[in-house]
Amino acid sequence: RDELLVEDEFMLLDNLEAKVRAFYMDNSSGNDVNPKMPMWEKVNGQICQQKITELTLAMEAEQDEKIKGFIKDDLEKWEKRKTTFETVGPFSEISGSAVIQLRNQSNTSYGLYIEIQNILKKVVNDLRDEKSRELGWGEYRELDPKEDIDKINVLKVLIPERIIEAKIEI
Repeated sequence: RDELLVEDEFMLLDNLEAKVRAFYMDNSSGNDVNPKMPMWEKVNGQICQQKITELTLAMEAEQDEKIKGFIKDDLEKWEKRKTTFETVGPFSEISGSAVIQLRNQSNTSYGLYIEIQNILKKVVNDLRDEKSRELGWGEYRELDPKEDIDKINVLKVLIPERIIEAKIEI
């Protein structure tokens, strides 16, 4: 029926953008301002180096190639965090378990589905724009994917896209 449920409560589409922004920003100070929203965790050079060392040792000791692949993925994420720290100094990041799950039923109109996706993506890009301007890099959307890849990667760490799509419900 093209009705929107957010955390089991009906919501007007006009209110979705504010709710998604709250998801990302309410607790970004590190204080539990809104217990319904994800917490943010502090990241610094010491934490990054400790995790990189632990994961490097774990990967060297691991025999199972599949598990080694998971460790390698995690190691790459920590290396990106370290690069972000080296670029902007200590920072906070949204909890790794914080995700927005987009689920739709099979009779949801395609237009509504796309509109919701666009709102989710817009909030992430708006927040990246704000952070990019704060860092003196101009608009995120105007950064060149070839020349500014390091800046883009830093912004993706600082404001990650935490949106996953679930299987269609019938």
